[in-house]
Amino acid sequence: MRPLLFFAALLLAMPALADTMYKCVDAQGKIAFADTPCPGSTKAATQYALAPPESREQSAARAAAEQQRLRAADAAFGVRHAQRAKEFDKEQARAARRDTLLERDAARGHKPDYNPRQTCWLTIKGKQVCQ
Repeated sequence: MRPLLFFAALLLAMPALADTMYKCVDAQGKIAFADTPCPGSTKAATQYALAPPESREQSAARAAAEQQRLRAADAAFGVRHAQRAKEFDKEQARAARRDTLLERDAARGHKPDYNPRQTCWLTIKGKQVCQ
């Protein structure tokens, strides 16, 4: 939590047009950040290059591109969802037809050889096990 607060305060305190930032470590091991090279530090300063702030036009163009990307992703999701809904409806119709046929056969007194809702497999000794 402390590092997060530190970096938040650091971001708020940064000058708007700073393009280089230095990380300095003093003799006691304390870390300090500055926009100028660190004088008198025992360890070499690490230099970070920061991107310049973007203009309103760049920001608007980036936002428009992101909106376009999101619309395309939303459209693709809608297509996939419609396809899956069709497949689900077809499977539901098949299941309803199967149940109707089983009920019709049961009303006529026919017993099916198998239960389509049952999972069966053969064991090593040739026995059929159903669940």
